[in-house]
Amino acid sequence: MISQATSYFLPLHAQTAEIGDPVLARVFDEDLIIPLLAITCGTIIAVVAIVFSMMRTILVSRAKEQSRRELAAYVAEGSIDPDKAAALLEAGRPFWEKGPNKPG
Repeated sequence: MISQATSYFLPLHAQTAEIGDPVLARVFDEDLIIPLLAITCGTIIAVVAIVFSMMRTILVSRAKEQSRRELAAYVAEGSIDPDKAAALLEAGRPFWEKGPNKPG
């Protein structure tokens, strides 16, 4: 039978009718629906966050590589000094990407 606390959240037809599936009946009887929904929603949010984080990482690495290629082309044609190109590549990099032996 459906408990009083759970029956408040169920539609009227679910409150009055017996649940034929024993698994669903157990979920509704033992008030497991809210923890089940919380775990499901948390898992969905985590998966979406991981996917968007991977997409961001891919886009950032592509942009860095594109910048490196453009600077290499400018150095090859002689319109920029190699020292300036190296300084431009190092500009804006966080200290954890530079490494312990690089000035900075």
